[in-house]
Amino acid sequence: MRHGAGFLPHHQIRGFYGQLRQTDALVVEALSHAE
Repeated sequence: MRHGAGFLPHHQIRGFYGQLRQTDALVVEALSHAE
């Protein structure tokens, strides 16, 4: 079941989730320092 339009290539999806993980780590670090 492949829907062509609207789906990103796999490497772009991996890159996107990688950025999310980095952002999450920065947010968690900032929050831990804020306490």
